[in-house]
Amino acid sequence: MEGAITASEHVAFDLILYIRRGDDPEARDSLLIGHLANLPPVSVPYDSRIEFYGMRSLEQGEKLLLEGRIDGLIAHDGRYKDEQGLIAAPIPPIVHVRLGFVCHDTDYASFLLGQFDQRVRTIRSAGDREGAISEPFESYPPVL
Repeated sequence: MEGAITASEHVAFDLILYIRRGDDPEARDSLLIGHLANLPPVSVPYDSRIEFYGMRSLEQGEKLLLEGRIDGLIAHDGRYKDEQGLIAAPIPPIVHVRLGFVCHDTDYASFLLGQFDQRVRTIRSAGDREGAISEPFESYPPVL
């Protein structure tokens, strides 16, 4: 793409289905599954009739799921690991996402993408261990 630069590294993550702890989606005749409204259509491996409910935020979806107003919520793996009322459904990931970053070709964008690439490599060399993303690393003044 002319006039654009890209990061060398990518961000990858899985979107999974969260359900309420103790719930059994396979036992239901129908499921109402929440997702961010901008998520393209996906398929969920249940035989039930499935309806999708587009939401403005995952916080809205978490509240609806915990209240029992929806039966499942599609979100990135690990999002609710500390929420005692929610668990990952025992199915494979719904979608594997691989994001690349593209910016206009400016000095600041070049600096920003360089910092992004460096951080991803740092995290990868740390073995993707939890917390690596927030560890300090060299900071440089912005190039404007």
